Amino acid sequence: IFGKPASQAQEAYQAGNVLMGELGAQEAAASKRVSDLYKAARQSAGKDLEVPMGGLANDFGDVMSRYSQNVLNALPIKEFEKYGLMGGKQTKLFTVEEADKLLKTINANKSNDPAVLNALGELRTAVKNSVMSIAEDGGVFAPAVKAAKERFQMLEEIPAMGAVQSKTAIPDNFVQKYVIKSDTNSVKHLAEALRDTPAFDQAKAQM
Repeated sequence: IFGKPASQAQEAYQAGNVLMGELGAQEAAASKRVSDLYKAARQSAGKDLEVPMGGLANDFGDVMSRYSQNVLNALPIKEFEKYGLMGGKQTKLFTVEEADKLLKTINANKSNDPAVLNALGELRTAVKNSVMSIAEDGGVFAPAVKAAKERFQMLEEIPAMGAVQSKTAIPDNFVQKYVIKSDTNSVKHLAEALRDTPAFDQAKAQM
């Protein structure tokens, strides 16, 4: 996938930082593209695009019912409450931008508790799925919706990038986890994302 192993392999920590830096830059660029397209569409339409909250409400309620209170105390529950998810009635418009803010809040929460990490992961997926549920109806928001879905698909196909975006990646074991021991499809997508960058050469050297 990466071709013939190269020389000049760096230490694991430095190599991890190289790969994480490149993937982080690509994800940030994809995020900015979504934001720019969304803002342009909003200016054109004179209104926001509302994200359906039915699925998010169900997924949020499922998390609330399955985890212990100790786990729930470690989750950004108040951020979800802003939209009325606790009361069963929407109280604030939920847009693509709001979804992105919510993802950033989820990613900012740190824990060493596996149960908390699992719950945060489920909330993260629920928010992404809510954006993925938007219909691409050909209106002015269609390019922004398409770009948002492509961004989330990229994060799913490249777990290494998803880990960087969710701030769960660790430089020390990044190469081992996402290059050496990852599944073939994930590595193929990773290689394609890194191609023609210094990070690709370093990943190849690590092999």
